[in-house]
Amino acid sequence: MVHQSIKIEQQLKQRGPVQRASNWSKIGPWKNNPKKDTSSTSKFKKEDPKLGDKFAANKDYEDVFLEKIPPSLPPICEIEHQINFMPEASLPNRPAYRTNSEETKEIKKQIKEWMAKGCVRESLSPCAVLVLLVPKKDGRARNTSKSSPRGSKKGKVVWKPEKERVNMDVKKHPEFVKQIYENVKSTIEKMTQQYMNRVNKGRKSVIFEPGDLVWLHLRKERFLDKRNSKLMPRGNGLFRVLERINNNPYKLDLPDKYGVSASFNICDLSPFYDEDNEEFEDDSFSRGGG
Repeated sequence: MVHQSIKIEQQLKQRGPVQRASNWSKIGPWKNNPKKDTSSTSKFKKEDPKLGDKFAANKDYEDVFLEKIPPSLPPICEIEHQINFMPEASLPNRPAYRTNSEETKEIKKQIKEWMAKGCVRESLSPCAVLVLLVPKKDGRARNTSKSSPRGSKKGKVVWKPEKERVNMDVKKHPEFVKQIYENVKSTIEKMTQQYMNRVNKGRKSVIFEPGDLVWLHLRKERFLDKRNSKLMPRGNGLFRVLERINNNPYKLDLPDKYGVSASFNICDLSPFYDEDNEEFEDDSFSRGGG
């Protein structure tokens, strides 16, 4: 609506006051009643001529200008839009700033072509922003601004402050590498302990000592001749623990007839609980361990 009114006013200015009066006189009700014409013209002669022109324009275009619309254009309002960028602040509407995947692929493709041709090179400069004062090694500050003939000062691009891990003495480098390895080792041990605590949650820690009696679980992949049928027993015992290699593997006193290694994992062993432990031990080992 505003654009149409501006266009109409421009057209009326190009026509001039004579054409406006002629158009004004051609309107039906003004032409049939000459008294109204004279009174209206005398009224506009007494008032400001600019108001009369606007009133005539409104009468010519009654279908455009409604009664509720003011006779003049609305004031031009300034649109202010400001975004404050704060350090380490997250974007409020992150998806709006993301590019399309197809556009990103095309941009990467063009950049690779430009880099292959040598038109564009990857920037390895540590320069950041314009600064005015740069600290020296002795603690003083160096002014990097340059005065122009007009009196204004412009900042100069300088190097970032030196980082110890990049620019260090050669003698300190072995100590720095040693510290890195210690940090990595401590991190791995910490994550391993967290994983063990999460996996072993709700489980009971079982540790066998040399001389303890245990039951052995016969797995199909290890004891083929002992697990040929579903009716055959899945375990056998009792067997004595000869050596504890670690908290996980153990070495048992296993007879040669089984034909397998005597080292087993703790998941294949079950503790034996009996009040008459000594009598049962003598009886079981006199029979050859089952």
